[in-house]
Amino acid sequence: MRYLRDEAYMPSDRQPPPRLPHEVPMSSIALRPTSLVPPVFFALAMASCGPSTPAGTSVELSFEARVGDAAFACGQTYDGVGATSTSLTAYDLRLYVHDVRLVTASGHEVPLTLDDDDFQNGSVALLDFETGGAAREAGNAPTHTTLTGTVAEAGPYTALRLRIGVPESRNHLDSGGQPSPLNLTSMYWGWQAGYKFLRFEAGTTGVPSGIVFHLGATNCTGDATMGTRTCANGNRPDLEIPLPAGFTPGTHTFVLDVASWLADLDLDHDMGGDPGCMSGTSDPDCAAWFGTVGLPSATTQTIFTVEAR
Repeated sequence: MRYLRDEAYMPSDRQPPPRLPHEVPMSSIALRPTSLVPPVFFALAMASCGPSTPAGTSVELSFEARVGDAAFACGQTYDGVGATSTSLTAYDLRLYVHDVRLVTASGHEVPLTLDDDDFQNGSVALLDFETGGAAREAGNAPTHTTLTGTVAEAGPYTALRLRIGVPESRNHLDSGGQPSPLNLTSMYWGWQAGYKFLRFEAGTTGVPSGIVFHLGATNCTGDATMGTRTCANGNRPDLEIPLPAGFTPGTHTFVLDVASWLADLDLDHDMGGDPGCMSGTSDPDCAAWFGTVGLPSATTQTIFTVEAR
């Protein structure tokens, strides 16, 4: 397996973000049977590798980042964003997800067992919409916009559920010894603080040096080196994305539209603390940012929708 690495590391989150004009690839959702499953029936099947190999149907869930009708691209400027209709220049957009489940009509949750590759390690995946490439860029060139894995029960499905973040059991490990995608220093605060679950950065008309939203666990106690570190504020929203009636595999995409996501936020003014929100419990801006990702209640999330292609 290849390991992702940051191309360059910014030691301070307060440095101005980079400006890189790159397009984000777009792809479709597809549910495809494994080689043991006839496509016409889309049935479950037992693999022939031995009794320990689980039955499963392969699943692909595709995501796309946009700002309004335009593709999200690092360095690109978009007008009319947020409550003040600011001009926003995009710099970074990445988030970890885990506990991915598809929901059947009966309400049964079918877990997605993630494939193991550069962006997924079986239990955690990184959705990466930035492209890296500049001297000050705290990212990397590859993007990842599709979750792949297997489920033990085929559809039809009525909703997708997932949690943003890294599980508590893995949040305070040494990132230097972790497999991709948990080895990225740009997505890591350190052993004691853990990972940045979501990293969004942009410049605006009112804050040209850059606003940030770094979501992560807070109010942590214990010793990470001894495996006793825990956090009172987990900040791992459990999101539910309803699937439209008539949902058909291969015809829909999960969309992260920055314009819709941040429509109610004032991106030109900061009420104190770091510009934007870095999950601090005393930062007056964080309540509004948290609300956009479903904290404290996932019913209010505005970050994801699903659209027909």
